Amino acid sequence: MLSCASLVGITSVVTLAAWATPTSYVRSDVKTGLLAGVESYTKSGTWSDTGTVALAGTMTVGLASGVTSLAPGDSAYIPFGLRTKVNTTVSVPVKFTSSISPAATTGITYEMYTVASYGCSASTSALTNVVPRGTSVGGTDAVGSVTLGAATAAVPGTPLYFCIKVTASPEIEDLVVPTVYWTAVAGW
Repeated sequence: MLSCASLVGITSVVTLAAWATPTSYVRSDVKTGLLAGVESYTKSGTWSDTGTVALAGTMTVGLASGVTSLAPGDSAYIPFGLRTKVNTTVSVPVKFTSSISPAATTGITYEMYTVASYGCSASTSALTNVVPRGTSVGGTDAVGSVTLGAATAAVPGTPLYFCIKVTASPEIEDLVVPTVYWTAVAGW
């Protein structure tokens, strides 16, 4: 017997295409804004650059009539203003910190809010709360935030005015006259 074997092959042809990843490039020049700085307004009656501790403006501390120092439960009111300097072409977000000397001073808390114009007292209306009541003076974290509007080449930005209400808690130390530095820090 003859055996026949037949081999049938099935062949497939596959074409693989070589794909080039199309790439397209675009270019743009990005103009960045200029932060010429922030200046403050304190009891001196003028706007000034207070960008270092050495240049810190002295603020008026408003105590109630007849009060010469804080006792537990007493409050003092401290006004100040901030604005962007001429040529600042961007709005500037600002956060606040405080430091106290001597550092071990305890028993002083504060809150900060915006007001309509320079000056504040117990009867001044708060516009916007910036730092919540009961915040410890000398805390290490930046708290509260506002945005200062941009200036122009000839005119400074529109000022924001603030009131800091400082309150003595029952833990306040006797006969301490601490120095407190309030710092406005660009919050980018």
